[in-house]
Amino acid sequence: IRNPVPEKILHGTTIEIAWTVTPSLILVLIAIPSFALLYSMDEVVDPAVTIKAIGHQWYWSYEYSDYNQSDSEGLLF
Repeated sequence: IRNPVPEKILHGTTIEIAWTVTPSLILVLIAIPSFALLYSMDEVVDPAVTIKAIGHQWYWSYEYSDYNQSDSEGLLF
């Protein structure tokens, strides 16, 4: 059985450019609508209620800055 010497491929520049540029273009095409959606959801102009969530070591606490505590009932959403 003969073992021929394989051909040496010195450069694969075209395929290297293709598999570098193609995923980059796909990521850019995904990023453009994602950033548009992110910035459109950035800030609410007139929120109905503002809630401040504070993280402690073992629990969460919440402050409702727009809530007037005129009655003894809790806040329902």
